[in-house]
Amino acid sequence: MGAFSSFFHSPPKGVTRRAILLAAILVIANAFLMVYRVYILRGDDPTVQSLLLNAVFVVFLLALLNSVLRRRGSRFALSQGELLTVYVLLSLGTALNGIGMLQVLPAVISYPFWHATPENRWTEFLPHLPSWLTVQDRPSLEGLYVGRSSFFLRRHFLSWLTPILWWTGFTLALIVLLGCLASLLRRRWAEEEKLPFPIIQLPLELSAVPGQLLASKAFWTGFIVCVGLLVLSIVHGLVPAVPAVPFHWDFTTSAVGRPWGALRWKVIYWYPSISGLAFLMPVEMLFSMWFFNFFWKAQVLLTAQYSPYEAMMGQPPFLEEQLFGAYLGVAAMVLWLDRGYLKGLLKEAIFPTASSNHREALSPRAALFGLALAFGFMLFFCHRGGMSYWSIFLFFAIYLALAITVARVRAQLGSPVHDLHYSGPEHVLSSLVGSRRLRSAELGMFSLFWWFNRDYRPHPMPHLLEGLKLAEGGRMEPKRLIGPVLVITAIATLTYLFAYLTIGYRLGAETPRMWAWTWWPGWEVGNRFMGWLTNPQGTNVGMAWAAGWGLVSTIGLMALRVRIPGWPLHPVGYALAGSLAADAFLVPFFIAWLAKSLILRYGGLRAYRVALNVVFGLIMGEAAISSLRPLAAFLLGVRALPT
Repeated sequence: MGAFSSFFHSPPKGVTRRAILLAAILVIANAFLMVYRVYILRGDDPTVQSLLLNAVFVVFLLALLNSVLRRRGSRFALSQGELLTVYVLLSLGTALNGIGMLQVLPAVISYPFWHATPENRWTEFLPHLPSWLTVQDRPSLEGLYVGRSSFFLRRHFLSWLTPILWWTGFTLALIVLLGCLASLLRRRWAEEEKLPFPIIQLPLELSAVPGQLLASKAFWTGFIVCVGLLVLSIVHGLVPAVPAVPFHWDFTTSAVGRPWGALRWKVIYWYPSISGLAFLMPVEMLFSMWFFNFFWKAQVLLTAQYSPYEAMMGQPPFLEEQLFGAYLGVAAMVLWLDRGYLKGLLKEAIFPTASSNHREALSPRAALFGLALAFGFMLFFCHRGGMSYWSIFLFFAIYLALAITVARVRAQLGSPVHDLHYSGPEHVLSSLVGSRRLRSAELGMFSLFWWFNRDYRPHPMPHLLEGLKLAEGGRMEPKRLIGPVLVITAIATLTYLFAYLTIGYRLGAETPRMWAWTWWPGWEVGNRFMGWLTNPQGTNVGMAWAAGWGLVSTIGLMALRVRIPGWPLHPVGYALAGSLAADAFLVPFFIAWLAKSLILRYGGLRAYRVALNVVFGLIMGEAAISSLRPLAAFLLGVRALPT
């Protein structure tokens, strides 16, 4: 009884055993829930935006429970550090299970072997995919894609065991690589530059003791309004006679023919959480987002109207390549501005002093050692898979540059979205170096790496960096986060794959009972690999120029911003505004810009603070509905609830 009491009753600050245990239980439950809500409910995924609504909803519930426990003087109440520990670990676990991470992996390593036929000629590239990283046993794959079977059959289980273990090891190395990089950058960004980290403001406010946000009438007003509108929308979907405010507009049927048919995304959403998160961004950034979104759309429309091209990927106006260059430009500017700090870190790692910052999760020497260790494993992993050393270095140099950009964008400006679809290292290298100059084994590994490079919506780097930021002020103990982060990474990876395979073998991944997203990434990989082999290309000069133009334009916008006081266009807005997500959320960006501009101009700081609490309530209201919708659908026995 004494051990039980000390485990659950003592509430010290920082990363405690009970917080880690609670987070682990939630991560396991969340993995099964993610499979259910994405594949059975068909696309209800919290990882499409920066703030993970399921994680912040858990903090909200725990904060409400905490307020009750504190009033009763209970020792079960969690400290702020414990609440934030749960949030950080659950956010990381959710990101790993996200739409641009592990959700893509099962199809990538299995679908080409199931659907290879003489007609599609996929059999020609199958020998170039490593057997230890893929599932090639057709009877086992039949069980997964047709269903009415069980993952626990010996043949099925053993066919997946080796690839799962290798990919789990790779995921751990990837998190170590990104975590060490985040540890190196934290002091510069959080303490010296004092970046605001807007994305974590809501969980920080919710976890604060005493809970001032939960006592705010403005917060609860925003919460009730948002919940009411969303519930009304759900009821309208079930009973169309009930009026409701629409949360999206689909103009697919009207945007046809030249040039409007060339638009990439023809549905516009204005969900409260996106508008709320956008409200946290600087006014100039909001203006840049909607201004540059029209700029990118104009390129697509003009190309479609006045050229023979279809404005597709790899063709003029080379939108994805321009955006890649812009992201690279942001990373280049960050590294250039931080060059003195990085030199100091290297010196501190070589000649450590007693005054080294003890508040870091890792000392500079330990962080650099961790980087070397993780990258050493990746060198072994990738070279064994068939990549040459030069392509490994280039691939991960590009990947880390994009990771720095995503983390910086969130830390400084708090963008609600950062997707960068189809512009990862494999696309850049195959286009700029040329698929003709790359060996088939390298192209095979590029294909398998599609699972964490298809898009960067749930990128783990910013979650790691934000976790270190939340550890400031004694709320948590950064050094004690290292072990739990690695444990949660392994748990989230293994549990998600187990949940997916358990449900997939029962229902059938390619049957109407599961969403087509279960196999779609595998189809993408197969078609692209086949294109590389049957139509090898040299350097795509147009794409190279487009990437260079995006890089130069971003740096040029930064120079104008530095030299011209009041310059209204932010270079990061140029980089972010051309994405598919920015197309979909154009209206929330405009609404947030207009509302924030008017409030600051005519209401002042006091009105802004009230509006901020209302915005937190709006975000929290959608987090509640988003998190409870799967439970409601399950209880009602329906495939999905309308939004």
